[in-house]
Amino acid sequence: MSVFSMSKRQVESWMEPFQPGKDHPFDLASKAHLCKRAAYAAPPSLIRALEGKSPLECAHFFVQGEPESQDYERIEGLRDSFLALDDKSYIAASWLARMELTRHPLRQRVALFWHDHFATGARKVQNPLWMEEQVRAFEEDGLGSFPKLLERVIKGPAMLKWLDADLNRRGHPNENLGRELLELFTLGRGHYSEKDVQEASRALTGWRIHRGGFSFFRRVHDGGIKRILGETGRFDGDALLALLLRQEACANFLAGKLCQAFVGPNVPEEAVKDFAKVLRDKELHIGRSLEVLLASRLFYDPRFRGTKIRSPIAFLLWMARSMEGYMAPRVLYQEAAKLGQRLLDPPDVGGWPQGKAWLAEAPWILRARLASRIGRGQKPGPLFPDLEDRLGDLSPTRVLEELLSRLYPEGLPAPKVALLRQQAKEGRSLPRKQFLAGLFGSLCSLPEAWSE
Repeated sequence: MSVFSMSKRQVESWMEPFQPGKDHPFDLASKAHLCKRAAYAAPPSLIRALEGKSPLECAHFFVQGEPESQDYERIEGLRDSFLALDDKSYIAASWLARMELTRHPLRQRVALFWHDHFATGARKVQNPLWMEEQVRAFEEDGLGSFPKLLERVIKGPAMLKWLDADLNRRGHPNENLGRELLELFTLGRGHYSEKDVQEASRALTGWRIHRGGFSFFRRVHDGGIKRILGETGRFDGDALLALLLRQEACANFLAGKLCQAFVGPNVPEEAVKDFAKVLRDKELHIGRSLEVLLASRLFYDPRFRGTKIRSPIAFLLWMARSMEGYMAPRVLYQEAAKLGQRLLDPPDVGGWPQGKAWLAEAPWILRARLASRIGRGQKPGPLFPDLEDRLGDLSPTRVLEELLSRLYPEGLPAPKVALLRQQAKEGRSLPRKQFLAGLFGSLCSLPEAWSE
């Protein structure tokens, strides 16, 4: 029985652990669903790592992560070298490389979520070091305490520059930082007034970038009495953050965004409220809260499978991580930008578009062509190891089985599999590289490839 058909009393337990049963087993399809939401892809090695684990244990596995590989540590060790190049594209490419290679994929997926939540554009910041510092905050604190992350990001030089903190001073407040802090980062629209924005902006006066970091300039701070969200006091920026974090609307707002990111669109309002309660009970600790969400009845309800449209970066990482391969990160950065998602440069303070906005006609065609080129080992490929090295000794039928097990372990509709088997059969007469490219391109051009 779907949780959507539960009684009112039962609906209060959306966050209860998923209990597998005859109608809804914790099978390969369920595990693939979890892997694709938490780790972009469900390659055989990751599926094997979940063998014998309960839904709760699997959620814990992803929140905790595994020790990173030597390849990852090598890329991690080059961060300072990339900074020396003073080019945002190298910072972005370095981050994409970590997304490809990590053995803690949920940490990177959550980091990208926060980049969209705290959308900051390198084109205005004009300082790769400050953007790198913000990325580090997302990676290091993204699965930890939201209050700690919020303070670190809001006080970071990238955000202060992005939202014009230097223009905000006593007697002449600039509302950019105050408005986005309330609307986009903590409370969401409808939970504050214009007067609250004005008063919050006064509280934030005096926040400056000094010698590359945060500094509080008391001489330009408005120390007067302010009334914000019904409370009166001589609020400064720190007191404002504490006030916002105490609001019930803050947990509700975060719950809605996290449910959309990890469960899917159109999550019932009652389910969001239940997850907001989890967030409050966990003191806004993101990792501990996600451990509950990723093991919940809500997460495993069949109606949410395949409902999240992959962003360009998620699409590229799905291909690479499914094949347990590696794409040159600078090329990955460039291709994601062509598809509409330039890392470190969201279109505005609201972040990137969501859902079906990614499936405009041109990006759909570009994704299909891109998959075919990767299969041929042409730019932006090849994947390392490429398809020919990985699958060269297999019969066409076995090639198809291998690709299906990597890209669609949950299975595809029988009519589509039949057509793919016919394509594999007809491919026997083609040159090996052409056959592999065609089959891989076909698999990555299916409608099922655009969603997870």
